[in-house]
Amino acid sequence: MAQSYFWSCLTLSDECPFLSSNDPNLVYYGSNIDYYIILVRKKLQRVQMDQTQLITTQQRAENQLKRSIKCIGVVNALRLGLTGRQPLPGITENPGYSGSARRTTWSECHSETDTHQF
Repeated sequence: MAQSYFWSCLTLSDECPFLSSNDPNLVYYGSNIDYYIILVRKKLQRVQMDQTQLITTQQRAENQLKRSIKCIGVVNALRLGLTGRQPLPGITENPGYSGSARRTTWSECHSETDTHQF
């Protein structure tokens, strides 16, 4: 049974056409092929790592958005409880994300309610 060229090259035997001393071009092209195979593998690994990081970043952003929506509902319920007013329809429900900018700091959230108390 004759060995294949592939097996000859893997075992670095003299029958490998890319390692032949008879034709130096084959050695040159064989080394270039190896170089580009390694280069493509490295780039593929980088792309896969970037995709993994992107997915985890998206998941963290979605989880943060869900927590923010829950916190908005809790804050609205607490404000209504502190003022003693009857809740308006839908005020304690989660408003969802409308894409508009929201207040983020404690002082910005309480600036309107603090001025009404004095």
